[in-house]
Amino acid sequence: MISKLLRVAIMFVLVFGVTMLAKSEVASAGSVVGEAAQSGTAQVEGYVWNDANRDGLQEAGEVGIENVTVNLYDSSNVLADTTLTDPNGLYQFNSLTPGDYYVSFVRPAGYLISPQGKGRDDAVDSDAHVLTGKTALKTFVAGGNTLNWDVGFYKLINFLGNVKPGTVKPPPPFVKACENGVFSVGGAVTLEIKDLKPDYCIEALLWNHAFSVGRIPKDAGKVLAYIGFVRIYHHSRLVHELPAEDGTIKACFAIPLGKQAQIYFLDFYGPRFGNRTGQPSWEKVDTTVENGIACAFVQKSGAYALIGK
Repeated sequence: MISKLLRVAIMFVLVFGVTMLAKSEVASAGSVVGEAAQSGTAQVEGYVWNDANRDGLQEAGEVGIENVTVNLYDSSNVLADTTLTDPNGLYQFNSLTPGDYYVSFVRPAGYLISPQGKGRDDAVDSDAHVLTGKTALKTFVAGGNTLNWDVGFYKLINFLGNVKPGTVKPPPPFVKACENGVFSVGGAVTLEIKDLKPDYCIEALLWNHAFSVGRIPKDAGKVLAYIGFVRIYHHSRLVHELPAEDGTIKACFAIPLGKQAQIYFLDFYGPRFGNRTGQPSWEKVDTTVENGIACAFVQKSGAYALIGK
């Protein structure tokens, strides 16, 4: 009898042990699956700050900007998610499916986007394009990786003469570019140069409002920002026009809040090249407006201005 009870007890222990081992293995497997599922997602986070000195770098004393709209897009330009920055200028997108994404920051009214990729420390620079507000497209792989995209904004100052000395670090009022890139002229005009062929150079400088007196068409309004004066050089010689196949230049101005405007062109150098006689006047050029930024193609040497009401 004792032998039989002993055998039953042994069988019970064996069965109970196998059952608990199986449950343990299932629980362990579930834990592994849970970890794998968790590590299969990714997140994007970042910081939007007021870049007071407009140098594209986060520095002591510069604070975050609240309620900036941040949009997350996939590689097909489909909106995946949207959010607002918190009171400290921080934002976050969580539990993203692995894939290709980029972020687009919506420029607050009265602000421009800081220079992109300045300095050597990616942790403190501005990651968005100065015209579009978009970051580069990045790939998320399974493994819970995190990407950090920050952007700086600085307040729009239409008239550089109103800036108190020492309060900001303004971009230079004159630039010379012999290569592709995005260049800020005094913070009032931005030039985007693409596909520029060798031996071409572009010069741009700011001009004051007195330059336009008596030349603006009736009912067009007035100059709303400093005038951008552009010169195109080929083999160091001033040329009137940049052939389309030799590159494109786009000039952009920030439109003051509440204003309507478009870009005009003054063919200042026309008579020198025999293209026009008499007094030159401002003429409309095709202008696109997006998020308060007006842009137009620049193919001729001369003056470009944002004119409106």
